[in-house]
Amino acid sequence: MTALTKTLPRCNNLGTNHDLIAVQDSASVMRQVLEQLTGESDITFVEKSEKLNELNITPHLSKLLQELLTHIEEGGEITFVPNTKLYSMCEAKELLGMDESYLLKLVKHGTISAKVVNDQKFIEATSLHGYKRQRKRKGLKLLDQMFELEKEFY
Repeated sequence: MTALTKTLPRCNNLGTNHDLIAVQDSASVMRQVLEQLTGESDITFVEKSEKLNELNITPHLSKLLQELLTHIEEGGEITFVPNTKLYSMCEAKELLGMDESYLLKLVKHGTISAKVVNDQKFIEATSLHGYKRQRKRKGLKLLDQMFELEKEFY
């Protein structure tokens, strides 16, 4: 077990630039601790009150937390959405940045799953966000391929 002895900044008022810096600093400290513990499953955080709270996490969760904390350090935002959330077609098309006819096509082909409630279609959160991740991975892969092709010209 490892103790986090560096004091994490505290946020008293949310929403100020100072608070954003404090959150980013906290994320940085936590990410550094997690990086040092890669492969271990137990982390102990020491609170200001000197009480020990034990939090057991798997290496897979540790990696996920590192990625989230890096995102926060870089100024990104995190939104937690329940898996049970249903998006209206309008909300889904806005989140995906596409027109409704293309979204309906994706639903028809089973690429994105939808539920019908009171004769209206709703997109399931897990399906919508899964599609967004898949689309992002494909886009990054295509960019990598483009850079590789570009190298041939130099």
